Amino acid sequence: MTIKIAENLQMLRKEKGLTQEQLAEIFGVTNQSISKWELGLSCPDITMLPKIAEFYSVTIDELIGYEPITSINNIYIELHSYLKSIEDDGELIDAVYRICRLTGSCTSNKKSDIAQKLIDGKYGNNCAIMQAYGEEHGGVLSHDINSMLVSSFKDMEKIDITQIRKIYRTLSNLCNMNVLKVLVAFFENNNNGIRDNGLTVDELSKMTHLTVDQVYEAMNNLDVIINDKANDERWFVTHIDTIPLLMLIVQGMDFFRAGKYQ
Repeated sequence: MTIKIAENLQMLRKEKGLTQEQLAEIFGVTNQSISKWELGLSCPDITMLPKIAEFYSVTIDELIGYEPITSINNIYIELHSYLKSIEDDGELIDAVYRICRLTGSCTSNKKSDIAQKLIDGKYGNNCAIMQAYGEEHGGVLSHDINSMLVSSFKDMEKIDITQIRKIYRTLSNLCNMNVLKVLVAFFENNNNGIRDNGLTVDELSKMTHLTVDQVYEAMNNLDVIINDKANDERWFVTHIDTIPLLMLIVQGMDFFRAGKYQ
């Protein structure tokens, strides 16, 4: 059995948004004690374990990592531990995506049959959009084979004119074929694992079949920065996830138009 009390204490504190100083005051110990607990250099006194467990709404066995997951706090801890063990960035994102898809499959019996495929790493070409509304809030879950969006409306602020204008400006900048071609080129370059190198204007011109002037004009509507480490003038976009998000919007609208949402 692996004792995880040090990691659990650190993760539970961070989940509550507390500093070590704040926690020390709550438990009546020194800041150094909290630090040593979380580094695994020492453990809380056995008489303090019930108080700590009650504070975090977990059992003592859960706190030390002895019992299986029984609360959302421990789910977070176990997921953090699992994902932290993955060193390859591509494998990490894939694992996060599969976990999200598995979670989504639990919300609908109609999607439960995909769980084993996801566990085995077989995604299939299925796609889905699910809507849920409670008495005071709702949410939407949308995914296809390459991307996923989960949004809760519980704490969503009322959209005012300032936010509407921001949405308008953002989408207006992208409502141009040349801009989208350049954006896709950046995304494909990133997808090939060479994002850190960036792209030159000539490379972008070749990939998009646009002139150099057209590439420069398109980049004026994107959040692009220059790679100072490169010998030549190489660029990359700061928000490479724009394309998957746009594809989700398109997918979502297609589903809603067809009346296929749940």
